[in-house]
Amino acid sequence: SHLPGDPREYRQAYGGEGAEAKYLVGPDIATFLPCEDGTGGCIGTADGETMTTTNQAATSPSTPPTSTPAPSPASQPQDRGMCSCQPLTGATWNGSFASFAANATAFCEQAFGGDGAFISAGGGDGSSGGWSGPGPCASGQYSFLAGDGWRIAANGSQAAGKVPYRAFAYLQLCGGEQYSQCFGSDASGNGGGGAKAQLTLSFSFKTQGAEELGAFVKLLFWTDSGSVLGLLPPWHSKGDGKLRLLAFPDDDLPTSWKDSVEILDNTWYNVRLHAAAIDGDGAGAGPAAVIHIQIGGRPLASARLPVDIGGSTNGPQVGIYSFDHSTRAWPHDGLRLFLDDFCLGEYSGQCVSGGGGGDDVARETTGQGEPLPPADGGELA
Repeated sequence: SHLPGDPREYRQAYGGEGAEAKYLVGPDIATFLPCEDGTGGCIGTADGETMTTTNQAATSPSTPPTSTPAPSPASQPQDRGMCSCQPLTGATWNGSFASFAANATAFCEQAFGGDGAFISAGGGDGSSGGWSGPGPCASGQYSFLAGDGWRIAANGSQAAGKVPYRAFAYLQLCGGEQYSQCFGSDASGNGGGGAKAQLTLSFSFKTQGAEELGAFVKLLFWTDSGSVLGLLPPWHSKGDGKLRLLAFPDDDLPTSWKDSVEILDNTWYNVRLHAAAIDGDGAGAGPAAVIHIQIGGRPLASARLPVDIGGSTNGPQVGIYSFDHSTRAWPHDGLRLFLDDFCLGEYSGQCVSGGGGGDDVARETTGQGEPLPPADGGELA
């Protein structure tokens, strides 16, 4: 046999720790005995670059082997679909990342006080929630890929143990002006012809490395008190062994959420939300909004949030806003979040999901969600 005779010569695949028996493949104990080359069951001997093998006739099975079934397509990347965006009436916002593929620096130049479609924020050591400066684009942490939109990278050296770690952007949907100028009025009904502010926004996303995380990640939120979407990984204390997209997590642990769907790494999903200003947050305090969420064209959940749409000049925020309360090491290649297909208005066709992963989501029985409202942005019952 050409196999090592001393067990200490084998590679220590578990860093010196023995694996649990249930994870081992093959017989409980594998033994290797000297044999004569050419006899049945003998692996053979190696001599320089020439290797003699066993007699095929002696070792061939009496029945032909069966083929191994192909792996389930559920875990494979899905083909991208095609979609188009019909902007809201009067809206000029353009959320395409195409122009940044050739000039990533231009994305990070978008700052507060400007009229850019986004405000680049966070990145680097993730300590700041303000303008990012040029750093994330210069380092490649924020990059733009033809066909994959905006890629945000967060590594363990940056984000492990941080509460929070920030690498994100503010959406600036009205060119730096108050949203009441573009989408109606504030919650009190003043301005914009008396109509309350409302908007419809959609985008697509996919993750890489999220299935190996222990940290909760806010994906979409409107101020710190307005969490809309989050990523709950399998290794989180509440992960239950699954990667899930959460609707309206109640805090940054999170302790609870309105609803959720199981998702997969390396798979595109399309999310649509409709936000409409209402009179108060349901408790008679301050401006608020009701937000309805769809994923892959299916209703997911609805909730009231203390968000003043009409009075905003930017928002919501989107990207990686992670809260690492776990002791699990980050994946070797970190977390990668891809964002694309932003549409302020109504989209048609199949955005990125291509009729695959983005549509075929496995629902949990934590609620049935709410249908999107009519054009007037009707309130929750």
